Amino acid sequence: MDFSPFFPETFEEARERAGTWFQQVKAVWPEAQWRSKPLYPEEGLTFDWIEAVPSAARRALVLSAGLHGVEGYAGTAMLDLFIREFLSRLDPKTTALYLVPVINPWGMKHRRRTNPENVDLNRNVLDEEAFHRDLNPDYMTLAPVLHPERPVGWGDRFLFYARILRYLQREGMTGLRNIFPQGQSVFPKGMYYTGKTRQPEIQALLELLTPLMDRYERVVYLDMHTGYGAKGRLTLVFPGPDPRSPEELRERTQYPRVTKVAASDFYPIHGDLNTYLAKRARELGHPGLYAMALEVGTLGDTTLPQLRSMRALILENQLYWYGAKSERVARWVRREFLALFYPDDDLWRRRTVAQTREAYEGIVTGLLR
Repeated sequence: MDFSPFFPETFEEARERAGTWFQQVKAVWPEAQWRSKPLYPEEGLTFDWIEAVPSAARRALVLSAGLHGVEGYAGTAMLDLFIREFLSRLDPKTTALYLVPVINPWGMKHRRRTNPENVDLNRNVLDEEAFHRDLNPDYMTLAPVLHPERPVGWGDRFLFYARILRYLQREGMTGLRNIFPQGQSVFPKGMYYTGKTRQPEIQALLELLTPLMDRYERVVYLDMHTGYGAKGRLTLVFPGPDPRSPEELRERTQYPRVTKVAASDFYPIHGDLNTYLAKRARELGHPGLYAMALEVGTLGDTTLPQLRSMRALILENQLYWYGAKSERVARWVRREFLALFYPDDDLWRRRTVAQTREAYEGIVTGLLR
């Protein structure tokens, strides 16, 4: 039997695959339901999820992908692997299952990280007051190199490195890494934009997730991501407010590569989803939440690959707002951007499958039994 997961080429293929997951879930939980909420009717885009809720369930497993839309392509493969190899290992009497195939369908369809408002949804889970503060004043110092207001040309491939050099000399790579992706609320056309209010995708997701801590003794939430880290290496990233140490989380998940947001090997984030959930669990006195991102590195984590990643993000954003001087330039920018989140690389895909399988094995064995 072929257990190779499905790596989609198009958004439509990914949607079709999600329909097959529903049939597979119903085979295990006959009461399972497919649910939808409208998001962008003009494009036929909805927030969809599958839920299977046995009456005696004591714990819940939630899996999702595509919070950053373009990451939903690899995320589809990671979810497909779970359905193929691990679904049958869950106890359908005591475990509830919630599956969100793509949180940000507009971003996935258009191959962007953001939603139509240019909001990074993993910087959007903020309190109302925080939307109106400058959360990342250091971002302003980088603005001249981050926001070129003109069409992309061939020279931008090289000019980026010349422009960033003085910031690199001043801040170092760690400083740049900590400033650049934190999230910012000042530049609506900039990157990692928090928005000024919670977006419909986040509202729909929180309406699904937040009641689960009242219903279940244990809630395990796995959200699929790609981009940051060593090429082909999967890391479990837990929120900073999680009360358990990385060492304890490694033991509980039975997986060796674990970190937390804002740890020495991961950057700080404003408004990320799992931090919100961890804080909510603390407020409720709920010790049984395990919310984590499964992050698979793509280009690499040394200086040159990190700079290439920054360049890919900057030029894609510039292309979206201002276009390119030629279609050839535009194609190159899109290829670089896709390589950052969904490499067309058989070795990377095999490593992603192997390490996702290893992570699932530890999580199912350590947290769901």
